[in-house]
Amino acid sequence: MGVAAGLAACANTISDHTEPAAGGASSGETGVCRVGGPYSINGRMYYPKADWHYQAQGIASWYDPALNGHLTANGEVYDETALTAAHRTLQLPSIVSVTNLDNGKSVVVRVNDRGPFVRGRLIELSRRAARLLGFERAGTARVRVTLLTDSTEKLWRACH
Repeated sequence: MGVAAGLAACANTISDHTEPAAGGASSGETGVCRVGGPYSINGRMYYPKADWHYQAQGIASWYDPALNGHLTANGEVYDETALTAAHRTLQLPSIVSVTNLDNGKSVVVRVNDRGPFVRGRLIELSRRAARLLGFERAGTARVRVTLLTDSTEKLWRACH
């Protein structure tokens, strides 16, 4: 709850959730901690790595509703109502802050899956995260993604 409480002080930050628990998914399922090796999707190579200072800006989208209930890359069950996300290369799981650059709204999510694999997209969010950030109807938004190092390190310590 420390991250959520700290973020609550920001006027445009979404704070109607609690920080995902260390070692478990926000849906209550438990996945594994891993970085993973290089992989190829649609002829393009991706190189996952532990990046404890990650920050980037780009385009966010949200998961296809048909994926609800399927396993994520780290073995959790995807729940479109949880605050989760997919990233092509970050360590799994990671905790990141995502800020919609058009309206200033922010949300903290748990990265537990790989994706998006549409060229030009930075992160793929759960439906709930997209709704809280104000882009569910539009489908995409310009965002800034920042790894929350302390929260991510807590998750990794709990795994090892």
